[in-house]
Parts: sequence; structure tokens; C-alpha cells
Amino acid sequence: MNTEERSEMLLLNEKLNKAIEEKSLLDTKIESIEKRISLVELHKNAILDCICICDGKDVMKETFSDTSSDLFSLEKDLKEENIKKENKPSISKNTKDFVEIEKSENFMEYPAIFTDKNGTFSVFNLGKFPKNNNKQFYSSKYLYPIGYKSFRIFESFLSKNFRSQIYECTILSINNCLDMEIKVDDQYKFSGSSIWSNFCQKFEYPLPFCNVEEFFGLECKELMKKIESLGDITQIKDDNQGSKNEGDRAHGFEQENNSNRQNTDSDQNQRKLSEEEKELYFTLNVIAPTSF
Repeated sequence: MNTEERSEMLLLNEKLNKAIEEKSLLDTKIESIEKRISLVELHKNAILDCICICDGKDVMKETFSDTSSDLFSLEKDLKEENIKKENKPSISKNTKDFVEIEKSENFMEYPAIFTDKNGTFSVFNLGKFPKNNNKQFYSSKYLYPIGYKSFRIFESFLSKNFRSQIYECTILSINNCLDMEIKVDDQYKFSGSSIWSNFCQKFEYPLPFCNVEEFFGLECKELMKKIESLGDITQIKDDNQGSKNEGDRAHGFEQENNSNRQNTDSDQNQRKLSEEEKELYFTLNVIAPTSF
């Protein structure tokens, strides 16, 4: 660095130092001005309060006369209202006539959101147990409540343009026999004992679900607790215990599922929701709140 460059650097440093000093001076001036402004605001508010108090003293007599007349008319109206109530027929005040419904621990509002290893699904109806413990609707592994309805968002087989699709899953009772149904946009309906094999054939790749029960969400432990709370399952447990002694009793749907069980990788089983699926779930569940 030559002498000219050094002299220029020194001049620039001097200018920079002067600018910093001027900035600090301006900052102190700004702070003092802001303090003065705050003091002026305080004085202004105090003056306004004094004016309001003085004005209130001047009009106090007028307001008192107005309020007294208003109170008199209000008292008169209340007396008339009490007379009307006394003339009405009396209502029983016995607490037995009125029963307050309390939400139990198993109370659930719909739609309810549950999560399993393949993602999230919505339950719109838990269903109910069949009468007389019909063995068609339970097995050694699963309970099939009549009227159960869930919605699952999964990859679509209808069109390559749609990556995700809403599948409506319902458990039905047809002639006191179990039937499971999967509906897709009112275009496709899968049901009957071969529901799972027919459904899987629509996809060009193996599904991460082991059986139709898992697709319906019946493998979810949290959901199963809710379903078990629908009624007394002691008889079902006794029957299942007896069937275990004789050998596991497989349901017709379970037999069909086992024969069509597909080998899947752990990555497929741990599949996560895409952004499109999350948007569809939000659209599906924004209609009603969910709580447990």
C-alpha cells in the first residue's frame, strides 16, 4: 500500500468516525424528544380526566333525574312480570323429573380421527353389537360392529392423475350375516367374501395392508377399546377362549385375507401421508369436531 492509499484510508476513517459521532448525537436527541412527547401525553390525559370530572358535576342532576325515572319504570315492569309468572301453571321441581346426561369415558363425537401404522383414518360411526351375540360378527381377533363406517385416504387406482382417493369402509348385516363393503366415489363397490382379493387386484403393486380388517382400521388398539366399550363382551371372550382350546377359529373374511396375504416391505408398512392426503383429511374432518 503506497502513501496515497494510506492517506485516503485515513481520511475515510476520519469521516466514518465523525459520522458515528453525529449518529450518536442524533440518537440522544431522539430519545430526549420521545421522553418529552410521553410527558406531553401524560399531561394531556390528566387534563382530559379533569374536564370529564367537571362536566360530570354539571350534568349530575340531570342524569340522576333520568336514572330515577328509568328505575321507577323498570321496577314497575318487574312487578308486572312477577304477576304473570305467578298466574302461570306451576312446573314440577322434582329432580327425578329431570335427568342430566353425563358424557361417559367412552363418549365419542364424530368424526373421530385414529392413527395406525399405515396412516390416519376417520371413523364416522362406531356401529353396535348384534343381538344374541351372533358369531358372524366376531372372531378370535376382530369385532365387527354393525353399522361401523370409516373413511381412509389412500393411493388411487381410478386414474393416474389422482394420487389419493377417499375410500368408504362399512360393516353391514345382510340377513344376519356379516358383509364388509368398500366404496369408491360411487363408481366401484367391493363386498362379499372375496372383497379383499378383488380390491387388491385393482392395484398394480402390493398393498401395505395385510387384510381388509387392517384397511378398515380394526387393527387399531385405540379404536378396538372404543368398540369393546359398546357392550358386554364377556360372552365373546368366553367363546374365543373355547375356540383357542380347539384351535383358532378363523372368520370367513380372515380366511380369504390369509389366502391373499401379500408380502410387503417395511418401508411400505411405514408409509406416510402425502400433502395431498393431508389436505383431503382436513376437508373430510373440518365438517365436525373430534374429541374423546
